[in-house]
Amino acid sequence: NTPRKWVRRMKRCIAELTPRFSTQRMVADYLEQYYVAAHTLSENLLAGDLAEARSLAAQIDRFRRLWPEIRVNHALSSAAQRISIRQPIDVEAEVRLGELTPDEVHVQIYAGRVTSIGDLVDATPVDMTHDSPLDQGAGVHRFRGAFRPDESGRRGFTIRVLPRDRRLEGSLIPGLITWHDGPADTATRTANTPPQPVNA
Repeated sequence: NTPRKWVRRMKRCIAELTPRFSTQRMVADYLEQYYVAAHTLSENLLAGDLAEARSLAAQIDRFRRLWPEIRVNHALSSAAQRISIRQPIDVEAEVRLGELTPDEVHVQIYAGRVTSIGDLVDATPVDMTHDSPLDQGAGVHRFRGAFRPDESGRRGFTIRVLPRDRRLEGSLIPGLITWHDGPADTATRTANTPPQPVNA
């Protein structure tokens, strides 16, 4: 009474999935995505009697000194009460950078699922692009971007700002991240609490 059809299915699954879920594939991913990049960065920072390392340290000090000036003043989206799955949602953000320039920061839409208590989970960052300066004296700039909800349910987003430098592997430096702390306006209504929720 051997379930031969089931056995064939299991053998096919094992043959297809084992190469993808193996320690060999895992080590290869670590090598390609992290170790090689870290080695290359290390070589670059060591070059020229540590000139690049000193330059990067000075830039991080600049970020730390000027970061308190950063604030997301305002966020606006095109989302209605209900949207279709994978329908693009346009987002505009007004960000005060102070003395930092748009090239020195990542302004991102952080979009994901909104839980029943309003938490944003399973979120993915989407880079926004610099659109125009709004108040050069105060360092206020407009950024634009868009995201597409890829699942049904209650979805949402917020805006975050991180430092940007080609020598940084990743931009998550402790203390150097700013989140939008207010609600986002939509074309049809204003949400009461962040993150901005929409139903897909």
